[in-house]
Amino acid sequence: MHTFAHSQPLSPGEVVPVELALGPSATAFRHGDRIRLVIAGRQLAPRNPLYGSFPALYAPSPPARCTLHWGADRPARLRVPVIGSGDNAPA
Repeated sequence: MHTFAHSQPLSPGEVVPVELALGPSATAFRHGDRIRLVIAGRQLAPRNPLYGSFPALYAPSPPARCTLHWGADRPARLRVPVIGSGDNAPA
């Protein structure tokens, strides 16, 4: 699991498996809502649109290329925990 505590540079063209945890979120999704995962080679905005600029504005970084390799031999997944509420709460 990548902890973001230090950088782990790769060689150009090197294909490696990546596992990382996304930060917690208190987002309520309704039936039929969709989730989109955006993967970028640099910070997309100078500040977090949800939290402003905590702890400070992000330093500009040069763009980088991200190539995702997935298929039958390289399965990919996005695991999202589901916590029920009200009538849908787990027993």
